[in-house]
Amino acid sequence: LREMGVANTRSLSIRNLGLNLSDQYWFKPDGVTLSWDDVNLFHNTFEARVYSSRGSNPDTGSNGELPKFWKIGDDGLRYLYKRGTGPYYQQPYNELFASLMLKKVNIPHVAYNIEKINDVEYSVCPTFIDENSEYVSAYQVINAIKKKSNINNYHHFLSCMEKLNIQRDDKFIGNMLVFDYIIANSDRHYGNFGFIRDVNTLEFKGF
Repeated sequence: LREMGVANTRSLSIRNLGLNLSDQYWFKPDGVTLSWDDVNLFHNTFEARVYSSRGSNPDTGSNGELPKFWKIGDDGLRYLYKRGTGPYYQQPYNELFASLMLKKVNIPHVAYNIEKINDVEYSVCPTFIDENSEYVSAYQVINAIKKKSNINNYHHFLSCMEKLNIQRDDKFIGNMLVFDYIIANSDRHYGNFGFIRDVNTLEFKGF
């Protein structure tokens, strides 16, 4: 924040035009002739900056507590690099282990690998969003309707999906919750799972 001369993270995001690799929205300053084609990070290049948010890159719009940055791979795909936290820095290995388990039991998932940069291990995964799609978190979905006091969170979530014309998939939710239990994942919340939506038709494509 000091390096960019801004007071808080929201100001930092605005300085970066709100660009990210999760959706197709941005802040367009008044009186500027820039277009989406000029700035979007799905087509335009950006510099990978470990722990830095200088210039146009998607780092300032990435949610979560782990230190992270985005990088364009040799194949042109956008990859997210996430570092672990002390004292054990084991999170990248946890994600690799979970990815290998999901592959073993044939459950659709985003594949993770580990890459070392300056003797630091990072978990690496490709983005699952492209220029025609966006990520809508479950947190945004559960606010579609007001929760009734006589139903639990699970059934309220299903009601919100129905309200938004999202196809119900009990198997996906069940697999996710059972897998969380197996790997002792205590970090499941409405912000880290959700849906992919077509940005042109606004149709929800699935989890």
